[in-house]
Amino acid sequence: MEQCWIDFDEFLQDALFEGLRLPFHVAVCASNGAMVFCRFYYGAQDHVLDSDVLTEYHPDGSLFPGPVTLLLVDSAGTAKLGSLEQLTASEEGGEDGMPSDVMGAKGTT
Repeated sequence: MEQCWIDFDEFLQDALFEGLRLPFHVAVCASNGAMVFCRFYYGAQDHVLDSDVLTEYHPDGSLFPGPVTLLLVDSAGTAKLGSLEQLTASEEGGEDGMPSDVMGAKGTT
């Protein structure tokens, strides 16, 4: 069942708590068709998640207006769905087109 999350970091941490296994592949899709697909894994420092943006699309140069749908698939093929109400303007527009702090996307409970 889909749940609306407070932030993206909480969504990822909950997946780890539920026993989903890294690496995670995550699709983030906004209401305007903007999307980004990322891979999350433990980096050089244990228990610190790193990520790679694998692909992204932003129609008309726009970013991620709400609502934003999240789909996470772990290394065993287990899927987790979620949503965020919106991304705040200060979090949009990182140099790679992702929110500058993906972990801080704002939603509602």
